[in-house]
Amino acid sequence: MDYIHALKKRYSVKKFGPELLDEEKINSILEAARLSASSMGLQPYRIYLASKARTPELLTKLSGAFYNPSQVLTCSHLFILCAKKQVEPHYIDGYFKHIESVRNVTPQSLEGFRKNIGDFKNSFSEEALFHWTQKQAYIALGHLLVAAALEGIDSCPLEGFDGEKLSALMPVNPKAEFPCVALALGVRAQEDTFQNLKKVRKPLEKLVKYL
Repeated sequence: MDYIHALKKRYSVKKFGPELLDEEKINSILEAARLSASSMGLQPYRIYLASKARTPELLTKLSGAFYNPSQVLTCSHLFILCAKKQVEPHYIDGYFKHIESVRNVTPQSLEGFRKNIGDFKNSFSEEALFHWTQKQAYIALGHLLVAAALEGIDSCPLEGFDGEKLSALMPVNPKAEFPCVALALGVRAQEDTFQNLKKVRKPLEKLVKYL
């Protein structure tokens, strides 16, 4: 599908129908997130996935943490992106071991890169580092949204939730990682009248200023 056409068709669905999404398409969308741009390749976040086919009762529980639960209660799949609160030494160690394995290089050849990451991380306060990891998660969210649109799958990004309450319903350590945004996927319900409204966005001349 032409990506401009797909993005014009995309809107933030308010209610999904009963259809379940094909797992192969879901895996393709997840692969798009895996391939997402990420500063220094660190990907300091994790994607948690709940689906109506596997654990419908979990979606019902999770919906209690959302201020408007409609999308969570009706979606086929729910992605919850949790950003790391810290980038621990063991996480960096694991990252470099993975690079060594994938690229077949020695640890010594990566010493300069490792130092750059350490200096970068140490330049942040704990609060600023968490803010940075959340921004990285949002880059992955953008990939998820576009990939879903190209697969012809409807979506709605969700920020309106109680993070503490949502964490308590998930297998996460809230001191180490915390939900920052969610994405509901499914097939738009016929009675969702928002699908019939024209998309309203700034014209390019108001959005873009050439320097």
